[in-house]
Amino acid sequence: MTDAFYLPEEDLFVAVFSNSTGSLAGPNLVAGKRGAIAVGDPYPVWKEIALDVAALQRFAGVYQIDENTERVVTVEDGQLYTQRTGGGKNRAYPTSETHFFYKHSLSHFEFVIEDGETYMLMYQGGADEAERAVKVSDAP
Repeated sequence: MTDAFYLPEEDLFVAVFSNSTGSLAGPNLVAGKRGAIAVGDPYPVWKEIALDVAALQRFAGVYQIDENTERVVTVEDGQLYTQRTGGGKNRAYPTSETHFFYKHSLSHFEFVIEDGETYMLMYQGGADEAERAVKVSDAP
C-alpha cells in the first residue's frame, strides 16, 4: 500500500510505503499527518477523556446532513458511535463534553446545542470547514 502527494507551493513531496495491510493507520493518514508537520501546520493530537452514559446519551439521534443523507448517533455499552447513510458504524472518542474524534482518522466533530436545536459539525478528513447536520429525531 502506498500514498503520495506533492505540494508545489511548498515544494514538498511526501510518499509513504507500507508492506502491511494490517495497520489501522494506512499510508493516506500517515502521509497527511507527516505533510502537515513538514509545512508547519500539524493536525491536533486529540486526547480521550471519560464521559458517563448520560453525557453521551443526550446526543443520540438522527442528524440530517442533506435530503438523502443522515448520520445516526447511538450509545452502546457506554460508547458513542456514528453511522452515515451507506457507511459503517464507527466508534467516536470524546475530547470534551461536546467534541469527539475517530482513532486512525483526521475526522472529528462537535455537537452544538443552541436555541433548542442540536446539531453536529463534522470536520471530514481534518477539513477546516464543517459539514452541518441537524438533529431531526431521537435515536431509532
